[in-house]
Amino acid sequence: GSIFGNIGQDKQNTSYKLNTDGDILIQVGRQGVNRTPKLEINVVSETGQISGIRFQNGNIEFYCPGRIIMTSGQNTIIKSQANLNLIAENIVAYADSAQRIIERKPGVPIS
Repeated sequence: GSIFGNIGQDKQNTSYKLNTDGDILIQVGRQGVNRTPKLEINVVSETGQISGIRFQNGNIEFYCPGRIIMTSGQNTIIKSQANLNLIAENIVAYADSAQRIIERKPGVPIS
């Protein structure tokens, strides 16, 4: 079966709150179903811009019209069993101090 719902907001502008003492387990999809399962969470701003996360086909995709910030109190590990691709106009390392910039096309201004 299916569940469809539309939840309004209360006087504090909250539509849904959940507090649990234990784990929360969600499974999307199963073997033998003839479609690709997907879990997508979107947040729509007042101006209609969408930020979100999508789980599909063994991939995780983050999308956002603004910045994506990752903060860690300990080491941050990015691990890949294949290539790690950073695609940007410039890649800036040590941005809080003396910047080290790797230009996409050295010597060519970004238009």
